[in-house]
Amino acid sequence: MFNLYNEVVAKKGGRRTAAINLSIQVALNHIAISTTGLQKLFLGSNIPAPSTSSMQHSANVVSEIIEEYNKKDLAQKRKLLKEINILRCDNPNNINMQHNWCKENLKNDVCAVLVLIYLFKMCSDRAEEWTHYDFQSYKRRVHTAIHNVNNGPGESIVKLCKAAWVPIEPRSRAARSLKNIQRHNEKHKLYKQSKRYTYQRCSKKHELYEIYEEKDYEKNKLLPTKRLAAKHPQELSFAKKTEIKTC
Repeated sequence: MFNLYNEVVAKKGGRRTAAINLSIQVALNHIAISTTGLQKLFLGSNIPAPSTSSMQHSANVVSEIIEEYNKKDLAQKRKLLKEINILRCDNPNNINMQHNWCKENLKNDVCAVLVLIYLFKMCSDRAEEWTHYDFQSYKRRVHTAIHNVNNGPGESIVKLCKAAWVPIEPRSRAARSLKNIQRHNEKHKLYKQSKRYTYQRCSKKHELYEIYEEKDYEKNKLLPTKRLAAKHPQELSFAKKTEIKTC
């Protein structure tokens, strides 16, 4: 367990970073919580929270580490795939498109998001670009998500913490909890591949389709209300032709 007095030895001079700040940033990249959200969570729990400047500094350090480590991990997986293709007597350069995209085409330096703003008065669509939005967290979250899929949630946190110079002790409670998360994830993957899961999913879809058909049939059987029937011009009072009697 880390405390506030554990520091990481830095290569540069100056104030050293606390080990708990780096480990927190590694965990934050696996969940959808920002640094300010974590600070509010600490303060709401009556726990003294670190400053935003120190958390942002540690987040920048961890983002570079995650990016470099994930690129090395993907390069190792590509080498492994080439060796597997050679053993199968296949072309070694015949690599899956997803692995090639993750390694070569992962470009997140320039990000442009177009947000559609619907104007109800003008009944038109306009696109505006957010120039004030910050995309610093997007890059490291993409690399973290790729590493999480390739290694699993528990193993990914252990490896990234070790790469960030804050290793988790193998026999600690945190390591045991991460192993349980990893086992649960592997069991869930195997359960999705089983016949029981496919049967339950197909039966659920069939039940929902039957409910939809029943509701659709009842909806078409409904008769029009009096308010809708009164809109026809034949039933309106001013639409009726008046008969003129002649003597």
